Amino acid sequence: FTSRQVEVRIAEIDTPEKTANPAQSAKASAAAALWLGDGTGCTLESKSLDKYGRSLGYIYNFMGESLIDFMLAHKLAKKYKGNAKTIWTPAELAAIDAYTIL
Repeated sequence: FTSRQVEVRIAEIDTPEKTANPAQSAKASAAAALWLGDGTGCTLESKSLDKYGRSLGYIYNFMGESLIDFMLAHKLAKKYKGNAKTIWTPAELAAIDAYTIL
């Protein structure tokens, strides 16, 4: 078994864009990184590549918990099914601002 670094686009969720909402984007990314820890025992279930060549898939931690479920439960992301993305509302951005990273 060999591990390697790959760029991943998490399937089925949308997070704030870095350019439009840098503070919220950074907070959502930091929360996901903390949830993943050092990646030990994490599993990537890749479905395909997106239009930028990134792996499009699902990430699970060592306990089998989904990163998507974590992000949605804490309002750090919203559902996305490949249709046109919607603009993040002030209330949605405020929910990310209110999330506390321990």
